[in-house]
Amino acid sequence: MNTRKLLYLFLSILGLFVLTIPLWLKVDLLPMRIWDESRNAVNAIEMYQTNNWLVRTFNFAPETYELKPPLLTWFQVASLHIFGLNELGIRMPSVFFSVITLLLLFSLLYKMTDNPFLGFLAAAITATSAGFYAEHTARYGDHDALLVFLCTWLLYNVYQYSKTLKTKYIYLIIFSVSLGVLCKSIAIGMVLPGVFLYLL
Repeated sequence: MNTRKLLYLFLSILGLFVLTIPLWLKVDLLPMRIWDESRNAVNAIEMYQTNNWLVRTFNFAPETYELKPPLLTWFQVASLHIFGLNELGIRMPSVFFSVITLLLLFSLLYKMTDNPFLGFLAAAITATSAGFYAEHTARYGDHDALLVFLCTWLLYNVYQYSKTLKTKYIYLIIFSVSLGVLCKSIAIGMVLPGVFLYLL
């Protein structure tokens, strides 16, 4: 790798770090939002208190409103063990997976084009899109940040398989779809027709 390419790569990584600052800076100062985030928080706190990792509960009875699978709740419970019972503990999994999504986008575009600037541009467009950083996604305790990461990881694995034909990417595709189902049920299926057409 020549010096110019190393410099571009370093500047892209530095730029990616700058792009992540709005995702995690003061993420714990905003109170819980009334919609799904607060319901997810109650589910996670009750799972944290009861150590019942299979059933999401509300008022210590089986959840009857927020019926999504428990993958996000599991991550939130693990985060509560690290950061405590607070907004940061509930939101950190979403922030973490949002940062990983930006890194995946950078890596995918860099592999596709061999140009770190285009990888950075893809991450920058995503990071500055209101649909990514605004309410319900990157900075909040909703399922969407994790789902966006899993969809991005699925597409990354599909691309890698299409270029290398390595069997390990088939297993990673299956694993990412399975985690997507555990995150938000059939929502990850929205990208599967596009994946099928791409592979054709």
